[in-house]
Amino acid sequence: MAKTDRLDAAVLAHYAQVFDPPSAPRPGDVEAKLARYASARDSFVAEKTRLRNQLGLNDDADLERMHRDILETIEAKLAELDRMIQSCIREKAELSQRYDQLRAVPGIGPVAAVSLLAFLPELGQVSRRAIAALVGVAPFARDSGMMRGQRRIAGGRAKVRRMLFMASLSAARHNPIIKTFYERLIKGGTGKKQAIIACSRKLLTILNAMVRDNREWQPMST
Repeated sequence: MAKTDRLDAAVLAHYAQVFDPPSAPRPGDVEAKLARYASARDSFVAEKTRLRNQLGLNDDADLERMHRDILETIEAKLAELDRMIQSCIREKAELSQRYDQLRAVPGIGPVAAVSLLAFLPELGQVSRRAIAALVGVAPFARDSGMMRGQRRIAGGRAKVRRMLFMASLSAARHNPIIKTFYERLIKGGTGKKQAIIACSRKLLTILNAMVRDNREWQPMST
């Protein structure tokens, strides 16, 4: 649990200096290209969403037609970019193997797997607490002295966190481990959003362990 007092902050800073936790892996040429492609895809999707939300708002028929033409172009380019991303992944055996490993987990679709590969190179190389903090799904305490505040998530890599949240929505329905965990939280009185955040953290922990140990998805694992 992340600490908030000044003393705790000083202790954590000292720990970081003494033990020198591993830095993020330096991406190779293929990994760097994958990150560029994935970032471009995110931009295309955002523009597609923006334009789609404007459909039907134009009184001018010519402008409406232009919006639809641009949308069709973006959709075609997205399909092309998806092919480029898959080709990039298959350029390197390690990336290809890890992509297939992640895709085998119920709830992790193609976009989620690519995001993890492109934006979270530390996956499998750091502890579960460290990976949760990197993504921003670690519960940070709002404490001071003897006062204990509400736990919240903060910071981290927003792209990965958003993707993981959406993946967890699917996993809560289709992944037997996450589904059981989610239902137990809801039964215990946890709100739906907080339960999904907790599922995101658990799903990330599972993925981190799988990559670390180089093992395949096991539905009955805990």
